[in-house]
Amino acid sequence: MRLFIFLPVLAAMVGMGYFYQQQQHKLEAQLQQLDYALVLENKRQVNEANGTLKYIEAEVAKNYNAPAAKQMLRHADALHACVQALLDTLQANRAQLLCATANPAAPAILLHPGATGPMAQLLGQGTSHYLALRRQLATCADTLRQFSAISTSALQLPSFSNLSVLDALTSITQLESDVLTAQASALRRLSRAVGPQQLFACPVAIGTAESNIVAPGDTYHAQLLLVESLTGLPMKMFCDGRPVSVGPDGMGLVRFKAPTRPGPATWTGTICFKQYGHNTTFQVTVPYRVARR
Repeated sequence: MRLFIFLPVLAAMVGMGYFYQQQQHKLEAQLQQLDYALVLENKRQVNEANGTLKYIEAEVAKNYNAPAAKQMLRHADALHACVQALLDTLQANRAQLLCATANPAAPAILLHPGATGPMAQLLGQGTSHYLALRRQLATCADTLRQFSAISTSALQLPSFSNLSVLDALTSITQLESDVLTAQASALRRLSRAVGPQQLFACPVAIGTAESNIVAPGDTYHAQLLLVESLTGLPMKMFCDGRPVSVGPDGMGLVRFKAPTRPGPATWTGTICFKQYGHNTTFQVTVPYRVARR
């Protein structure tokens, strides 16, 4: 009699275990897609920063290397060098993490996304790698804070000890994104001190979130801005077609309730303004993930 009771219970437990594994694999795939999208966005931001720096250099030359303009260029060079050094360190930690967890160096699909063993040794709180990275991040944040219109208080190093390799990689990529967005804001400010008040050659819309993971039904927070533009230019901004309030710094405050169903999601930011008498529109699609905490 006990056997007849035990077998259905065992079958149910096996079924639940299989269902949990399938759901876990699905979440891991979604998170890796998000990380991949962020990596591509970060590469684009790096190119934009290099373009802005070249613009500042050209304007300084046009101003015959005036002392005030050269000072702005020195600030921009120091800022860019600080950010690039931090990005190099983050990428080195990323590569070490992939190597230690037997994942490919440039993974299309992680072989061991849930690996957690090497995390404490590599980036656990109190390790030399973690402490050095935290000091470097703090120094970079202090430099960005002098010129960026974006709050750098969110530039904090996460605790990696209890994260899976996939969560850790996504956290690193998100930190890179936050640093690059602050750099774009800082370089934009410095460029205004040396150049004419007009749009640069390739303005780009950017949406930057406080977190790319939000619980079902919670309020999603983000900022919408036009990189390589001047604040003070009259703009209208929209999130998924709904108007967004624009602050005096030229950034739109995006707030909306997240979907109640977990999974990957996106929102579309739209920025409209007049350039030389013509209506101009820029759009950006920002990925995020709804996940229960």
